[in-house]
Amino acid sequence: MRGAARRLTLPVRALLAAVVVLATVGCSPRELVVLDGSELIAWESAEGGTAGQIIVSITSAADAVVDPDVFGRDAQTSAVLLGADGEPLPGASRIQLHAVPQTLEPGESGYLIADFDVPSTVADIRVEIRADEANPRPRIDVTGFTLVATDDGVGAEGLLEWDGSGSAVARGIALDEDGQPIGFVGTSEVRYDAGAFTMCCFPPAVTRDSIAEVVVFGIQAIGES
Repeated sequence: MRGAARRLTLPVRALLAAVVVLATVGCSPRELVVLDGSELIAWESAEGGTAGQIIVSITSAADAVVDPDVFGRDAQTSAVLLGADGEPLPGASRIQLHAVPQTLEPGESGYLIADFDVPSTVADIRVEIRADEANPRPRIDVTGFTLVATDDGVGAEGLLEWDGSGSAVARGIALDEDGQPIGFVGTSEVRYDAGAFTMCCFPPAVTRDSIAEVVVFGIQAIGES
């Protein structure tokens, strides 16, 4: 059984300096992505460690389409898990962050998300963004999105629709009444054709009443070459 969740809001100012330097790939350092805020939502895991989610709010500062979570070429957009002493946790402390949507148009906002389950107590995170200009990725339509109550917590269902190329998944970011992220959820399986999906579940502390809005993204997981 999952323990009670604790929501930790991280100071934006402390992280912003790192983003300005790190949100670059290539020869000319320049700010491509601006960090708007970070949320660490954590709870005690069944094994006594820490399970949780990371949600980073970002906005493109580029004049072209940007990929905010470049992976490869010795670059990775990630969050480093920190202990109470402010140092990285021993072992696997670096968690890869994934962008929703996958690419950002100039001035567009989005999120970087990840979940984790580690045997240590997580007190804080350090976000490191590696971004680069990219070709735009297809946007997948999500319709009929509805929150549902399950035995494991708050989930959702809906329909994914796209042109049939490759496969697709859905991701939903729950926001409170102040517009702050309080958790995310993803499809339980990859869809290879258009149709219904289910998602379960948001973090344990998220209730139906605590959700003011859900921002939903359809993502093409596998495209035709």
